[in-house]
Amino acid sequence: NYLADATDDDDSCNYADAGYDCDGVCLADADGDGVCDDFEVVGCQDNTACNYDDSATDAGTCDYADAGYDCDGNCLVDTDLDGICDEFEVEGCTDISAFNFDTNATDDDGSCVYTELNCNDGTDDDFDGDIDCEDSDCASQCQIVGCTDPSADNFDASANTDDGSCIISGCTDPAATNYNPSANVDDGSCTSQNIIGCTDPYACNYNFNANQDSGYCFYADGCDYCSGATNGTGYIVDGDSDNDGICNYNEIEGCTDETACNFNILATDDDGSCTFADTGYDCDGLCLSDLDEDGICDDNDNCPEIYNPEQEDFEEPGGSGDACDGIGLSEDDNVSINIFPNPVSSNLNIIYSSNNVSDIQIKLMNSLGQIVFNENYLLNSKIELQIDLRNYSSGFYQVQFSNEEGFVKNELFLKE
Repeated sequence: NYLADATDDDDSCNYADAGYDCDGVCLADADGDGVCDDFEVVGCQDNTACNYDDSATDAGTCDYADAGYDCDGNCLVDTDLDGICDEFEVEGCTDISAFNFDTNATDDDGSCVYTELNCNDGTDDDFDGDIDCEDSDCASQCQIVGCTDPSADNFDASANTDDGSCIISGCTDPAATNYNPSANVDDGSCTSQNIIGCTDPYACNYNFNANQDSGYCFYADGCDYCSGATNGTGYIVDGDSDNDGICNYNEIEGCTDETACNFNILATDDDGSCTFADTGYDCDGLCLSDLDEDGICDDNDNCPEIYNPEQEDFEEPGGSGDACDGIGLSEDDNVSINIFPNPVSSNLNIIYSSNNVSDIQIKLMNSLGQIVFNENYLLNSKIELQIDLRNYSSGFYQVQFSNEEGFVKNELFLKE
């Protein structure tokens, strides 16, 4: 509550508690748990552990009781109070005088069998005073000696009495890193060298030679996978080389451009195979636009609004076609064209004269660009013809004259 304008101290100063600022917020709280670093208590936070600390604010090491025991080392369950937990009891014959005495047995189950002569009742035909092990009545009392330890090299599954002959091969040197306390025959495998490495077979850098874990193992996840080496040189293989979220083995190559003719909707990687339609055409080779329906796409048509499949362009090839600009025969001073009457209702008269001797083609086209009249004439000097238009629909028409020298058009209106 420091006041910068104060001139006399009135002993009213208030100070933040240790570790906190004036707003009650920790000056340092590295883990953001609301407990200031100065007041953190490291301890076991698992209430099932033997060293659980209810005051701990940060996780520490927890110690747990061995399976079957409490934290004081006492059995959780020991029904017969013999000091052996019920879950570790081994039933069997505990009488050392019985031929099927089991050294591992902790609870006698009444199975002890004792060698007796005259195991049969004397009425058997083969009774001779000795145990007849071939007799089913006596077989259970026959003693078969041998090694009864399943982990031994010479384990005899038929033996019911251990004769101490078990052989367990392994390293018998307690100083060796691979010492086997159960071994009774040294097999020469002892090693005193510590090989540090990753001992987890599921890790990419697993080293099967390691006998001491390095504490550093790494694993593949997602699309990635291990290289497969097991000598500690393994590494993580990138299973999504283009980082598109699709594993390499699920990638499908193809054309990914939606504007292409061979676009593949299933493709995840573009393989450069895309093909595209030519300008003005679709993928089937058809015009995107052909207003005059003359089979020439508008982008390539020298007169896109007037039907002109022959694309005549007498004066300026590459420019506007004759169908649009009418350039051609009309500029020839030797040509005279007379079309009457116009408008017309029945017969149309055409007089065409020229000093040039050539073939002349006369076409009559309706407003849709359809040719309704088309004749070729040999011109000596003059052509006079009459066309009966009474069976034609009314509307605008175009009369076209063309020869090897050029082209000219005339507009005509046919009335009712």
